[in-house]
Amino acid sequence: MKQTNGQFRSKTDGKRTANRPYPVQVEANYLLRSGRRIVDKGRVQTVTVSQTELVLDSAKQLPPGLDIELTLQWPMPTDSSGRVAVRVKGRTARQANRTTVQIGGYDFAILPQRNAKPSAPQRATAKTPLGEITPIAS
Repeated sequence: MKQTNGQFRSKTDGKRTANRPYPVQVEANYLLRSGRRIVDKGRVQTVTVSQTELVLDSAKQLPPGLDIELTLQWPMPTDSSGRVAVRVKGRTARQANRTTVQIGGYDFAILPQRNAKPSAPQRATAKTPLGEITPIAS
């Protein structure tokens, strides 16, 4: 075994554990696109989240092979000063009776508190507009 960042890893810890799905159940808004045309929009529930994939549960099956944009209200402690939205772009796929999203990129937006006066969301990274989603590091 070799030591990495103070923690021991076995040889089997490679990519398989780096992409482990974590159970994260939050509601998300989605836009489903075919090219530039919006095909569908609505709300879904996330089931699991990993570095490269989201698993979604929805009332209707989302067709595979289309571009999708999701906005997730990321869970934050109740005493935090704001809310964080994670915006994900990817492509839909099918997994049994659920929809998976192969993540192509993501970014974050900081939203005001629910009790605060409404204003436009502030971007966590001002240089990254929504059209240019941050690519996932390999």
